[in-house]
Amino acid sequence: MNAWLPQASYPRDNFSDTSSFKFRRSKRSLVHAFTLTDKLSRVDEKLKLTESVLESKNLEIKKINDEKKASMAAQFAAEATLRRVHAAHKDDDMSPIEAILAPLEAELKLARQETAKLQDDNKALDRLTKSKEAALLDAERTVQSALAKASMVDDLQNKNQELMKQIEICQEQNKILDRMHRQKVAEVEKLTQSVRELEEVVLAGGAAANGVRDYQRKVQEMNVIYPR
Repeated sequence: MNAWLPQASYPRDNFSDTSSFKFRRSKRSLVHAFTLTDKLSRVDEKLKLTESVLESKNLEIKKINDEKKASMAAQFAAEATLRRVHAAHKDDDMSPIEAILAPLEAELKLARQETAKLQDDNKALDRLTKSKEAALLDAERTVQSALAKASMVDDLQNKNQELMKQIEICQEQNKILDRMHRQKVAEVEKLTQSVRELEEVVLAGGAAANGVRDYQRKVQEMNVIYPR
């Protein structure tokens, strides 16, 4: 008669395992967020250093260009002086012009050499500037990528907060389910005890019914033997 009784055990939901998994995942998200923040700080420092170097190189280029202009001006002045000397030599009967032209030509030669050197330096600085600008662009791209990752980290942190709230809700639900489970087990035990008592009553009632039937049969037999 006990075959129809419900079993005194219920499957429990795995809220605890799910909550633990979500908590570990949220912890990894926070560690990843701190790592990205540190990388972003280092990239920002490199970007500031690159901008400082580039500004310094730009100042050097400006200085060289100013020196170049001054050298070119000196060269033009020397050439103008040389032309004036030649013109004066044609107009006047002067002493040999070589003595006058020699220092001017030497100065002009030095000015040209200095101009060529400044041009070479300017080209080298142009190459360096282009290299620094490329490095600056690369650093800016790195910063943009880091900012995008930082935005993702913010989203992860927000999701982590929501996840922590869900974990708390799941834990409360798990406690409620535990209480309900214990109540169901107690109810099944009471029901099982009631069925046992009912079985005993039924068995006792069956024995009494058998006694009544035996008594009725004997009365009938006596009526047959001793009719009224």
